[in-house]
Amino acid sequence: MDLRKMAGVIRNRLGMISVIVIICCLAAGLSTQYLVEPKYEASVKVMVNKTSDAGITLDDVSVNVLLTETYLELAQTDAVMGQVASEYPEFGLDSGDLVDKVHFAAADKTQVITMTVRDASYKRAATIVNAAASALQTKASEIMKEDNITILDHASLDKVPPPVSPSIAMNTTIAFILSLAVAVAVAFLLENLDETIRDEETAKNVLGVPSLASIGRIEQTSKPGKTAVRKASDGVYATANQ
Repeated sequence: MDLRKMAGVIRNRLGMISVIVIICCLAAGLSTQYLVEPKYEASVKVMVNKTSDAGITLDDVSVNVLLTETYLELAQTDAVMGQVASEYPEFGLDSGDLVDKVHFAAADKTQVITMTVRDASYKRAATIVNAAASALQTKASEIMKEDNITILDHASLDKVPPPVSPSIAMNTTIAFILSLAVAVAVAFLLENLDETIRDEETAKNVLGVPSLASIGRIEQTSKPGKTAVRKASDGVYATANQ
């Protein structure tokens, strides 16, 4: 099937394609708005800032970068998360649940650790991430014998930010792309299953014989109850193939 025929199939089935796409986009938008539970995100940044008596040196920076990797591992242990679980038993989360819930990240060769929590309740997410940062600071001081972790900021409990997910725009866009692809595929499937003969070429391919005559579209020019009159400028109504 060449591009002209493909464009013709899409043009002939454009109404069906449009209906499928519109229904899918509306369904995606409405389900995202009313059926999917929103998720909120709260984050805290902590910094590893061990310094010497002479001030910050290149060696201090190198040591801090190495310590950052150590503290990332320490933060994901029962020693830290168990303390959070014991402080907030009302959340019903044990240390393993908290390890999965709190996301830790540190940019390459930096001294800053970002701790992030997503939850259906922003206040709950902010409380957990603040407690996790405090627990890391406490346990690092106990284990490493160094008070070298500084909490740069705490997640605010007063202001509730907009949810980070789900995204109506993103889900609607995905639904549009997928539904358009499916609708076009259905249009071509229906076209291949349709055995209606619409032109001379199709008739010749199906019957295996050439056409002898063709009848064009006849436009109705007379009023109801009156005999149709053919004008001199009217096209040919029937042609015979020589």
